[in-house]
Amino acid sequence: TRYDHFSRNLSVTIDYAFVDYVILGEFHINVFIVEDHVINSDTAYTQSNYYSGKNIEHPYSTWPYFISNYDHRNVFRDAFTGTWGLPLETPPILGKTYTKHFNYTVPVDFDEHHLKVVAFIARDDSAMGSYEVLNSAESRLYPVVSVVQPENPALYVGDIWPNPSS
Repeated sequence: TRYDHFSRNLSVTIDYAFVDYVILGEFHINVFIVEDHVINSDTAYTQSNYYSGKNIEHPYSTWPYFISNYDHRNVFRDAFTGTWGLPLETPPILGKTYTKHFNYTVPVDFDEHHLKVVAFIARDDSAMGSYEVLNSAESRLYPVVSVVQPENPALYVGDIWPNPSS
């Protein structure tokens, strides 16, 4: 992930590969921008508290029904790839590394210090009514870090650049 503070241009490069075995299906790549700690006194950001006034033991039961200045965590802001992502080459070739590039202009009302890019590969089996996330990675704009977290041995999604150690 490369981010230019002055132009607010965000450049994302994602490398992915099927490293163990290839499963059948149609695959999509999804890239989202997420903002953490969205706090605003505007009524559009007011959090409804459904525990308010209830006679239950819950930390929010004594709080008011409307909570202003609520700290919203990990708020979805935009999808670089649309709702269901972009289709990938099918069938993927075992061991081949694929690369996708995305550019995005960060809107001025997003706090760049609390933004992160979340990318994931999903298998779309619409005929069976399922959309299975195979693997994911995230990278913050500040500080810029590389993320390599293979959770599914069949798929590797990682190497979000630049790598601060290189």
